[in-house]
Amino acid sequence: MILLFSKLGRYLYSQTLQGLSLVLGIVLTLILLVDFVEQTRTVGARAENANPFALGQLTLLKTPMLVETTLPFIILFGTMYALFRLNRRSELIVMRAAGLSAWRFLTPPLALAIIIGLLAPVALNPIAAEMNAEFEQRRAEMVRGETQTQVVSQGRLWLLGGSPGQKTIIRATAVDQGNDELINATFFFYEPDIDGQMSFVERIDAERAALRAGFWQLENAVESSPGAQPRALEAVSFPSNIDSETVFDREEQAKSLSFWRLRDAMRTAESSGASSRNYEIRFFSLAAMPLMLAAMAMIGAAVSLRLARLGGALPLAVLGGAGGFLLFFTDDLLAAIAESGSLPPALAASAAPLAALFLATAFIAQMEDG
Repeated sequence: MILLFSKLGRYLYSQTLQGLSLVLGIVLTLILLVDFVEQTRTVGARAENANPFALGQLTLLKTPMLVETTLPFIILFGTMYALFRLNRRSELIVMRAAGLSAWRFLTPPLALAIIIGLLAPVALNPIAAEMNAEFEQRRAEMVRGETQTQVVSQGRLWLLGGSPGQKTIIRATAVDQGNDELINATFFFYEPDIDGQMSFVERIDAERAALRAGFWQLENAVESSPGAQPRALEAVSFPSNIDSETVFDREEQAKSLSFWRLRDAMRTAESSGASSRNYEIRFFSLAAMPLMLAAMAMIGAAVSLRLARLGGALPLAVLGGAGGFLLFFTDDLLAAIAESGSLPPALAASAAPLAALFLATAFIAQMEDG
């Protein structure tokens, strides 16, 4: 077995790292150029204080999140580059002549892919999430007057809150993401009766309900209770056990949370009656990162082992790239299906990488052992 401390093992690891580093450098360059142009187009045209330095800072803040997104392709093309180069220089032929099977010299790319896949969720993702949150804040500050309002269907936003002795059901017709406010909100309050059953006590309708630190603040509210006339309230506030991330749940917020905070967000959402599915999908997607990167490394290896003297390197490289994009697209498609509730998040995150890993392994085995 080729170990990191053997001479050949160190050489193969260094060659793989060189390939990954080269592809990472190319991807970083493209990200910086493309995103800087995008920030110039979207922010520079509307921001009063936009200048190249400020736009460059926005691009740098967004870069770690983009690198995390493109990490599977960095592994794919880095592995392909390293093995194609070894193949072109006939080094793989020499290794085979020395009695080494493909499984022996494929160990370094696969091991590095798994190691990077383990480090990405626990180390890269928290940094990327924090910098992306800073990016969103700075971008919002620069773009004056930009509103972030998400409109939901009538009666479709429902939340559950309250205290141990009280239950509150909240309904709203629209959400103001920028100000953490519900629009046209209705609060239904329930308390236990003498039999211990929760019974309706009162309702409050408000034009706007702002969620602050630990409490709701309502404007232009009307209070209604059984057997009493509705009473207008200019402003009213009461405690809340719901945080803003739970109320304003959306896929982008799940992506903005670090791997270490997703479990807490899931528990908070479930306790408040909101959907935790986006958080679950994001959590299992990050947890399956080693599997995804291992599958990408095996796809890259599968198309790189054909002897260079036999030709056909370019079609195989195109085939490897197409296979990687197909895996990435299938993984996104399964995540969308899981978001609709038709597929468990854990299965959606692991099904495509597992299938690709098995197919690539079978292809290599057939090519290597006949």
